[in-house]
Amino acid sequence: MSSALGAAFPQVKTVEDVIGKTDFDFYPKELAEKYRADDARVMASGERFETIEQYSEGGTLGYVYTEKTPLKDGAGKVFGLRVRFYLIPALNQTVIPEPANAWERAHVQIIDKDTKSVFLNANALFLLSVGSVFPEIRSVTNLIGRDDFAFYPLDLAEKFRADDARVIASGQEFSTVEENQLEGGIRTRVFVRKTPLRDSKGTITALRILFFVIPDLQVGRLADGGLELSWPADATVFDLESADSVSGPWSPVGGTPAVSGGKIRQRIEPSGTSRIFRLRQR
Repeated sequence: MSSALGAAFPQVKTVEDVIGKTDFDFYPKELAEKYRADDARVMASGERFETIEQYSEGGTLGYVYTEKTPLKDGAGKVFGLRVRFYLIPALNQTVIPEPANAWERAHVQIIDKDTKSVFLNANALFLLSVGSVFPEIRSVTNLIGRDDFAFYPLDLAEKFRADDARVIASGQEFSTVEENQLEGGIRTRVFVRKTPLRDSKGTITALRILFFVIPDLQVGRLADGGLELSWPADATVFDLESADSVSGPWSPVGGTPAVSGGKIRQRIEPSGTSRIFRLRQR
């Protein structure tokens, strides 16, 4: 905090220069009064408080995500307050679109990030997914200002950041199939599409990331030597394709699948050659 204040208050160089001061020493009176009132409410209630609010740095107004947490001693008495905040872009900078069909609404997660890969916005499905592992993420307010390193293992966070940077630098949409895993969660394979968002002048201001888990495709051997491929029954927007190698070419698998036991099941006749299979979204 001392380094941030130092830009507007050169006399603040270390933590010692801040100790003993109050909000009134650094912020406009109306903001300092609001910050003080929020502090008092948290100290009195003993409950954590969070909000998106205006922030003034050197006379320039911006927005921040703010979290205030009471600090308690061994007896449970509040003796202090920890305040954490992140600078964020202007409110309502992005609007998350509603997916076109029912399957996408139920399965597609959407995130918007700024040009530094910091979260700006997300749809409800992404918040629900992250919140299942990180209970502190209950709304977009809790998400704003964080990045991939807050939620994903280091190797995945670094890859996601590198892909983001490539899209921002090139201005070109990027899509891939990759691994995804929240810290402490289950690793899955997902389809990902990253699209640069531009303002009216064509300048890239943000990045939209859309992804969904690729349904698990299971293969079983039948008594006559044929195969039975099965995948979740709700994955109705996926077509089964086959190829001789991962490089393709891929072609649709003929036949009419059946639905039973919560699975779509497709019989594959015995063949003298080995094939590989995949599900592809229409």
